[in-house]
Amino acid sequence: MDSSALWKYLFTKQEIHNICIYQKQDVYVRLRLTSDPDISVCTKIINGGGKHLVFNESLHLNVRTFDSSLKCDNFLGAK
Repeated sequence: MDSSALWKYLFTKQEIHNICIYQKQDVYVRLRLTSDPDISVCTKIINGGGKHLVFNESLHLNVRTFDSSLKCDNFLGAK
């Protein structure tokens, strides 16, 4: 089966819960598909975090099966 592409434009992440954790930390987001969890793409690191993060970037994943979901995780610190 040929793979397709998923382009996700991630602009902001707002109203982050547990702001006491993210407020002064360096934060980035990792996207991956549930059907292929070993392959992921990450945003740039936002230094100093905050409650309303602005990423303003496009991310690309190859989709090998249509039976999958997009998973988005927040991380602190270096990649």
